[in-house]
Amino acid sequence: MGFDNDGDNITQDADYSFWNPKAGITYSLQPEHQFYASYAIGNREPVRDDFTESTPASRPKHETLRNVEAGYRGVFGVGELFGTALTADVEANYFYMNYKNQLVLTGQINDVGAYTRTNIDKSYRQGIEFAGTVSLGSRASVRSSITYSENKIEDFTEFVDATEVVDGEEQYYQVENTYNSSSIAFSPDWITNTHGSGSGERSPCRLHL
Repeated sequence: MGFDNDGDNITQDADYSFWNPKAGITYSLQPEHQFYASYAIGNREPVRDDFTESTPASRPKHETLRNVEAGYRGVFGVGELFGTALTADVEANYFYMNYKNQLVLTGQINDVGAYTRTNIDKSYRQGIEFAGTVSLGSRASVRSSITYSENKIEDFTEFVDATEVVDGEEQYYQVENTYNSSSIAFSPDWITNTHGSGSGERSPCRLHL
């Protein structure tokens, strides 16, 4: 790892052994209509800061994700416009992502006095996504998607910095707030995206919303 911002040598050894299998199946009613399902396990080791801001005693474990997805995708002809075929591609997808030891910021200070990411025993994301594309041949297309997801940590302890004055001296401590079910930070319930593209005789153009 080399040296940290203070010039200290932070070289250290750590061993993480895991494998990331994935399996899936697709069933075609017709070439244009398919049902699919997949199951995958993904593991990820802590990042560099997780090592530099901890000791072997406080070092976090690797994350494990178990992901299940199932859905439908199809292509439909919806007519013609300006003499060009108009088609629609649609997809509906359900997902469930179960995390073991997900690394999140809790506000807790570790044994070297730094805010670090901490392993959360159980957390998950689950939801459904709808996506569709309407295409006018190769001339133009518009794609839109909308996703609703529930993103929860089942048991979470938050650490908040606080101070108080004792005998004229300011003392520092941390307040613990425990939640049975809390939302994962930076994970909105609703996400939507729309973009369009087109090509003319001179140059292509794109629009993202």
